[in-house]
Amino acid sequence: RADESQGEAFRKFFATTTRPYDPPLTPLGMDQARDLAQYLKPHHAKYQFQHVLSSPLLRCVQTAAIVASELNLQIILVPGLAECVKAARRLGITSPDTFDTTSNLQQQVADLGLKSTPKMINLVDALVAKEDGDNDDSDDNDDQDVPVTFSDAALAAMGAYPRRGALLITHREGVKDLAEMAEAEVPTRKQLVNCVVGRYKCDTSTGAVEMEGLEVTSKAHVALQQALQTKRKDKRKRQRGNKAKRQAELLAKREAKRKAKLEGGAADNDDNGDNDDNDD
Repeated sequence: RADESQGEAFRKFFATTTRPYDPPLTPLGMDQARDLAQYLKPHHAKYQFQHVLSSPLLRCVQTAAIVASELNLQIILVPGLAECVKAARRLGITSPDTFDTTSNLQQQVADLGLKSTPKMINLVDALVAKEDGDNDDSDDNDDQDVPVTFSDAALAAMGAYPRRGALLITHREGVKDLAEMAEAEVPTRKQLVNCVVGRYKCDTSTGAVEMEGLEVTSKAHVALQQALQTKRKDKRKRQRGNKAKRQAELLAKREAKRKAKLEGGAADNDDNGDNDDNDD
C-alpha cells in the first residue's frame, strides 16, 4: 500500500486543494518508499517485474516513481487500482476530475529529483477517452480493455504477467480487498501500516487468489514505531511515578492531619484537667 501521506504539514494542502483525498507523501513517506525500493530489488531479480502498476492518486504515483526509478521500470497508471478508495469510487474513476492530469503528475514526479525519471503510461486518459467513445456509440467492447473495478484491475494485472510477478502500488482498502478475494483473514487497521507489502499468488486460469502474507518493508517506519513505543513507555513510567508521588503526598497530608487532630485532642484533655483542678 502507499506510504505515509498525513501530518501537520498538510493542513495547508487540505485547505486549498479540490481533491482532499489525494495528498502527496510526507518526508517520512519518501523514506518509506526508498526502503520499499530496496526491499523489492531481490524480488525484481527473481520475478523480473516489467512495469510498476500504480493507482493514479498522487501518493501512490510518488511511491511508484521512487520504486520505478530504482528498478529502472516504467509506470502504468491503472485507474482501477484507485477504485477501492471511497472518494474515487464515489466520484467515479471515469471522471477526468477525479485524478490529477498526466502532465501535472509527470511534473510532480520530475520534482522528486530522482536519479532517473521513469516513463509514465496513463490508462486514466485511455479510460476517459473510451468512456467518451462509448457515449458516441463506438465499439461496445472498448471499455473492457481498461478494468474499472479494483478486483478486475488486480486480476488483470496478475494475468498480464504469466510466470512473472506483477508489482502493484495501491491503498489500504486494496490490500483488504485482495485478502477478501483470497478468502483470507482480512488484515486489521493496525496491521496495514503505511509501508506494508502483501504477497499473493493467482491462478490465471481460474482467477483464484491465494494470500501468502504481509510484511513491513520500511526501516524508517520500524525505527519510528520503536521510538514511539519507547516514548509511550517513558510516558507511562512518568505517569506511574507522578501517581505514586501524589499518593505519597496525599498519605503524608492525611497522616499530618491525623497527628494534628490527636495532638489537638490531647491538648483539650489537658485543658479540661487544669479546669477541674481549679474547681477543687
